[in-house]
Amino acid sequence: ILRSRLLPQFKSTISFISDIGLTENSNFGLRTKWMSVENIEMRLKRGDLIEISRIFPIGFLPLPYKHWAVFTCFREGNSFAVHYSDTSDDDSHQFPQEQILSIKQPKVREERLKEIIGSSKCRINNSQDWK
Repeated sequence: ILRSRLLPQFKSTISFISDIGLTENSNFGLRTKWMSVENIEMRLKRGDLIEISRIFPIGFLPLPYKHWAVFTCFREGNSFAVHYSDTSDDDSHQFPQEQILSIKQPKVREERLKEIIGSSKCRINNSQDWK
């Protein structure tokens, strides 16, 4: 249910980025290996999709999941991206089940890439560009 509500908004955001020409001089079709946020920042171009690998701990069984962001710009010495989030600044480290159970509405937010990725591994994944 949550995914069906968010997908149209995310597609609209991607369409907007494409419409204003952010894909020019991009990493079209690029899919890098997994790396830290510090290593990925020097490779980013506006409009790149960033795939973030996270682990959701359920008891003794860790459950991997992916989070996605779209790189927007470098500003004031920081890299920024937009992503879906229903968290505010004070609870940004909630686990997914706490986010799903929260009564907040998910929003597209622009945040510093280091805050979105944290210590997780990430990669540029524009492999679906020509589809």
